Amino acid sequence: MQLLQEIRRNINKQEKHKYLLSVAVAAPTFLVDTSYDVARMNEYVDYVNLMSYDYHFYTKSTPFTGINAPLYASPNQIGYFATLNINYSAYYWHFNGMEKNKIIIGLPTYGHSYTLMNNQNTVIGAPAIGYGRLGILGFVDYKQMCTFVTENKIKPFFDMDSKSPYAVKYSEWVSYDDTVSLTFKTEFIKNNDFGGAMIFSLNMDDHVGVCKKDLPKGTPKRFPLTKN
Repeated sequence: MQLLQEIRRNINKQEKHKYLLSVAVAAPTFLVDTSYDVARMNEYVDYVNLMSYDYHFYTKSTPFTGINAPLYASPNQIGYFATLNINYSAYYWHFNGMEKNKIIIGLPTYGHSYTLMNNQNTVIGAPAIGYGRLGILGFVDYKQMCTFVTENKIKPFFDMDSKSPYAVKYSEWVSYDDTVSLTFKTEFIKNNDFGGAMIFSLNMDDHVGVCKKDLPKGTPKRFPLTKN
């Protein structure tokens, strides 16, 4: 906190230039509680960039599928798992003392892949035995996702609780975001008067036009998630 205080003090001394002080912050509640004095941070920063993604990915301690950046919890999630979503995280930061207009909500341009234990069980929360073959250590960029869906002639599922898509082919299970899910999430940001959105990360979006055939009419062919 002392560092932020010193930076703010020096920024305020600048007469020629107007600088902004922003910090990237974690979303999970246990990290907020153990790592930040939110109310004091609010005094010094112009914005916090909320890293509201990676809520679910394969680990040995969480060997089941999940949505990378769910907007809301599903009805069957209880306890800590019910807090792992954008809505809860954003309001948790606000209720702990951060002004809404300072909270910039992070949206991912990538997804996470899993290898299912049983390819007959494809629901969200299905047991998984490892990362999927798609991507690097389970990280899948949007170009890879579009190719996976197109080449395998997959019709993705769209989960209305989390407002997020996922796709399945045999034992390969992938959570990701598309133009539809990001529209839901940007509307949430606007309707709830948060400060804005940030993308993580630009290079994981489709910068060459691989996804153009599957995009809604009028969507930019390059960087469709970022520009949508």
